[in-house]
Amino acid sequence: MAILIATLLGGCDLRRGSDSDSSEIPEAAVLQKRLAALRKENTQLQARINKLIPKEPYIVINTTLNRLYFARGTRCFSMRSAPPAAIANW
Repeated sequence: MAILIATLLGGCDLRRGSDSDSSEIPEAAVLQKRLAALRKENTQLQARINKLIPKEPYIVINTTLNRLYFARGTRCFSMRSAPPAAIANW
């Protein structure tokens, strides 16, 4: 029985004091580089999305909910809930 347990522990490398998992954990510097790369990519993608947003006012029609929206840039008002002054000041 002891030989079976020793064989299983040796095969799975679960012996006490084993450092086999330490090579799988990335270093903090690698994670910092990856984080910086992801932030840069996020900024670039956000810039591409911002170029697609129309500069002039436009109307959005949601036929599923039967709603009409007035929008400019990233601001959007429901025609039902927007005060007339808010739309007039655009």
